[in-house]
Amino acid sequence: MIRNPTDLTVRAWWHALRDAGKSFRAKDLSDNAAGLTYYSVLSIFPGLIVVVSLLGVLGTQDSIDAWRVRTTRAVGRCRCSIAERRSRTPSR
Repeated sequence: MIRNPTDLTVRAWWHALRDAGKSFRAKDLSDNAAGLTYYSVLSIFPGLIVVVSLLGVLGTQDSIDAWRVRTTRAVGRCRCSIAERRSRTPSR
């Protein structure tokens, strides 16, 4: 009896991967994954609008300032990491 994945032979792994691929294709899961990605990306901006409007209605000036500082820092970190990556990649 197999108790751990490490107990599987190479042939058993190959069969498991093959069966998983067949099942994935038979159930059209790539279409479901694409739909999920599409709708989740489309829901980001309306979600941000809800958060900002709730913060404006229910938040105090201190909480709004704290939110602004956090997002500014997060965007600054992203910009720094992108700039570092660009400087490390060789130009063509």
